[in-house]
Amino acid sequence: MLGKNFVSAQLLTESRLNDSANDHGMTAEALRCAHALVDLPSSAGSGDLETHIAQDGSVYNGGAITIRPDLRAALIIHSRRALSDNEHNAVLALCRESAIAFRAVDLTEQQVLQRSEERFGALIDNSSDIVLVLQEDLSCSYISPVAARLLGYPQMSYSEFDLLTLIHRDDRSKAVTLLQSARLGSTDTIEVRLRHFAGTYAWFEIGGTDLSHDSSINGLVLNAREIGDRKMAEERLLHSEARFKALVQNSTDLVIVLDASGTIRYASPSVEAVVHRTTAQIQGQLLGEVFVESTLPIEALLDPNQPVFGWSSAAIEFGFRSISGEWRILETTLTDLRHEPAVGGLVLNARDVTERKQMDELLLHQANHDELTGLPNRRRLLDLLRQTLERTGGTTTVSALLIDIDDFKDINDSLGHTYGDRLLESIATRITELVEDGDVVARIGGDEFVVAFERAHGEKQTADICDHVLASLRAPFLIDGRELTITASAGLAFDHDRANSAEVLLRNADTAMYKAKGLGKRKVVVFENFMHTATFDRLELRADLARAVAQEQFEAYYQPIVNLGTRRIVGAEALVRWRHPERGMVGPGLFIPLAEESGLIAPIGEFMLDTACSDLGSWRTEFGSSIEDFTMSVNLSVQQLHDRRIVGKVSDILERTGLPAERLVLEVTESTLITDTEAIASTMQQLRSFGTRLAIDDFGTGYSSLGYIQQFEFDVLKIDKTFVDDIDTFTNQRIVTAVLQLAEQLGVKTIAEGIEQELQGELLKSLGCKLGQGYLYAKPMPAVEFRELLQADWAAHAGQVAAEGQFT
Repeated sequence: MLGKNFVSAQLLTESRLNDSANDHGMTAEALRCAHALVDLPSSAGSGDLETHIAQDGSVYNGGAITIRPDLRAALIIHSRRALSDNEHNAVLALCRESAIAFRAVDLTEQQVLQRSEERFGALIDNSSDIVLVLQEDLSCSYISPVAARLLGYPQMSYSEFDLLTLIHRDDRSKAVTLLQSARLGSTDTIEVRLRHFAGTYAWFEIGGTDLSHDSSINGLVLNAREIGDRKMAEERLLHSEARFKALVQNSTDLVIVLDASGTIRYASPSVEAVVHRTTAQIQGQLLGEVFVESTLPIEALLDPNQPVFGWSSAAIEFGFRSISGEWRILETTLTDLRHEPAVGGLVLNARDVTERKQMDELLLHQANHDELTGLPNRRRLLDLLRQTLERTGGTTTVSALLIDIDDFKDINDSLGHTYGDRLLESIATRITELVEDGDVVARIGGDEFVVAFERAHGEKQTADICDHVLASLRAPFLIDGRELTITASAGLAFDHDRANSAEVLLRNADTAMYKAKGLGKRKVVVFENFMHTATFDRLELRADLARAVAQEQFEAYYQPIVNLGTRRIVGAEALVRWRHPERGMVGPGLFIPLAEESGLIAPIGEFMLDTACSDLGSWRTEFGSSIEDFTMSVNLSVQQLHDRRIVGKVSDILERTGLPAERLVLEVTESTLITDTEAIASTMQQLRSFGTRLAIDDFGTGYSSLGYIQQFEFDVLKIDKTFVDDIDTFTNQRIVTAVLQLAEQLGVKTIAEGIEQELQGELLKSLGCKLGQGYLYAKPMPAVEFRELLQADWAAHAGQVAAEGQFT
């Protein structure tokens, strides 16, 4: 029966119930006594019995159950408690008086086991892992319910489950090995793929424990945990690591991992191309032993107290000499990753920027130097002038000589740009050889060169040096087997008041150079303040010139060509004049150079050609046969000769005006003929093919030789005014005589230009020259006045035949 001290007990009261009163009384007594056995009172259940018990304080921790209709029992399961003497005696008395079968059973171990089994079952049923129990023959004696959810299989009996058939065939061998090792006590795990009901495979981690010695288990317990997410994460990590490794291994950037002492623990393969040593050779070496002669001390790079240490965003550059002796430049960042287990060091990321730096230097040089000659350009020249002006502070004289090659455009257009470039290179070399060390020679564009001087002596000596430079440029140049003589004009400006900027000094030299051009070229002019007015005037005139072309402000003036023997007018030269709306009549000496520079000479030339042919056509209609052999001379510019449409334009004008082609003489300057390029030769041949005549103007003043007369088949040779002016000298008479004899032998007519004195005309006539023009006979005049002159000349020479003086 019950002892005074017990751990746990089960009280079972049984009786046959004949009526409800007996049932009530006996059960109530049993319950009242049972209440003495519980640790904590519980609320009463529903019904009168429980309510009554609750009212008198006897509450039980349990419930009444009906086993059969005629048998009522009360089962009390209680916690450990020691009974008092009174409680013990009351229980014994109850049993005796009520004749109730009473027995007490010690159920401690049974209760604990039951509760443990219940908890274990609940854990297994609700676990996310699959639990299996396999027998010796690998048949399944238990599989947890979660298997159906994870693998998608309908509920199946244990005997139907075959683990090996679910495992991917590539994983079965290691699964068999696991089962064998688990029976030997191994706790290893493996990763395998199990087939889902849908036919796909899922990753699981499986481990086994042999519990065949446990009678309650009697088998091999396997635990299978689904690891799909982990495998995906691992794959992503492996892919990321592989990608990172591939990037590092194949990157052109350098990656070096150092310890705190600067010893190299890792170096990417790209390091080899920079330091010319293998990664195996440099691992374990100090960084300073690899980057020798570094412009940045390696100690400073690794010193945590230095600002460069730990830079992860900003980059520093330093140079070093590789083992091959090659100088390299690296752009570097250093990041402290010693706290990162995967790295555990200082990470030096470097990029070889040697080529980029070299390119930067090249671009900087190109930005500051002329590509053709290698000389400083305008930008660099101004920088050097600024530095010189700031440095001298008035202790020395600073000056700038600006040189412009005369008529270089004609050379460039006629001989071609390649020839012109070669000439510019030769000019740059010659100027550089003439000046002293310390003087700066620059090419500031086109055919303009500048020499910047810094001298302790006076301006007179500097001016003499400049004269010497220009005189040296007049010596012949030999370019591609062709000898060429050039001239140049120059402007010299001094920093007189020590207040000029570099820009002002250069501008003043430019102004003086244009003054030299206006004074006949081939000379040096020193800048004076009054020249600024002329410069501004020239700029305004250039702007007005474009409007003049658009508004047709030009007029044709005519100067007669006469027979020197009879003074009869046999032809005319058309000369352009500009009637400016504000300035009045502007002479060609002022605007023709501007027109050539700006490219407006071509439309002006076309205007003159059209006007001259139209006027002569009108006069021929008016005067008839009296001027049947009258010729009109019109100048063609280099730009017109290079125009592929010029032949068609001349033909159209002749057809529109009705002027016979042989009455038109096209004049080209001698400087145009310094080359025998196919383009110009072809154009002139086509013009001559339909009857127009060709004349070479200013003969003997420029670049050509007498051979051009025959080579281009000219019809007329015009003797330049420079020979006519001094025709009374023995030398010029010999030159003119030689030209006249050559022309006669070639069947070419000659016209002497610029005859202003009777003596000149008589001497030319005595030497055999038959035609001439100049102020002695008439100055250029408008078309109306020329018509009147022509009419008077016709009347004065009516009936006179001057065959020798005609272009027949």
